[in-house]
Amino acid sequence: MTIKRGYHRIKTADGEIIHGPLVVETSEEGKLLSYHLLCQEEPDTEWVGGEFEIRVESLELRV
Repeated sequence: MTIKRGYHRIKTADGEIIHGPLVVETSEEGKLLSYHLLCQEEPDTEWVGGEFEIRVESLELRV
C-alpha cells in the first residue's frame, strides 16, 4: 500500500531544499517511492506540512 502525504518542502540527502507544496509517496515501511509538486488537491493525501527529509542510509520517513 502506498501512503501519500503533503509537505511544504523536501530536504534531499545532499542538503538541497525543494520547495512545494509537494506530495511524497512512501511504502507502509516508510521507504520513499516518489514525490511530485502538488498542483491541485489529490484524493487520499494527508497534509502534514513542514519538511520531509530524505536520508540515504535508509530512505525512511523523518518528520
